[in-house]
Amino acid sequence: MRYSIMLQLVISIALLLLGAAALFAWLQSRTAEPQSNLEDTNQSLLHLFNPRTDKGLLRTHPPK
Repeated sequence: MRYSIMLQLVISIALLLLGAAALFAWLQSRTAEPQSNLEDTNQSLLHLFNPRTDKGLLRTHPPK
C-alpha cells in the first residue's frame, strides 16, 4: 500500500514538473509582439483601472 502511494506522489510531481517545463519552453520559444500592440494594451489597462475616471473599475466614488 505504501509503495502505491509513493508511486502516485512521484508520478504526480514528475507530471507537474514536466508541465511547468513545457510551459516555460513554450513561453521562451514564442515570438514577441510588436511594441505598438503592447503600448496600446498598457494604455487600455491603465485607463480601465484608473480610479480618477468615471469609467475606471476601481473608482472610489459612486457613479453620477
